[in-house]
Amino acid sequence: TNRQWPVRGESPFAIQRIDWTGEVPFEIREINIRPSGFRISFTRPVDPGTAAKSATYLLSTYTHIYAAGYGSPEVDQTTPRVVKAEVSADGLEVNLTIEGIQEGHIHDFDLSALRDREGHRLLHTKAYYTVNEIPSGNRQ
Repeated sequence: TNRQWPVRGESPFAIQRIDWTGEVPFEIREINIRPSGFRISFTRPVDPGTAAKSATYLLSTYTHIYAAGYGSPEVDQTTPRVVKAEVSADGLEVNLTIEGIQEGHIHDFDLSALRDREGHRLLHTKAYYTVNEIPSGNRQ
């Protein structure tokens, strides 16, 4: 339906059928916090040429003012630096070493420069991760 939050439904009071084509799109499977940064997993192997470049990953952080009223501006904005991007042998994971991870902040990832091995862009290029705690361990 097309009510409330932005959606792609065309009718205000309808259920629309989605037919799966059988093809898995190039998507972010999951993002996990690591002591030194983040591990991003994908549904298809990434292009090692673009995935190994730190500049491929745009990252910003912010938090909100928690109050009784609805909504808040984005505050305490920072721009962490991607120091290193390491691609796994199968191309399904990238380990990012990050300087400037902020506990209690939303980390906003823009992966629009990333491609899979066939040159396709991600279907959804934005991802968000709220860092509640940076795990202890080796931070290299």
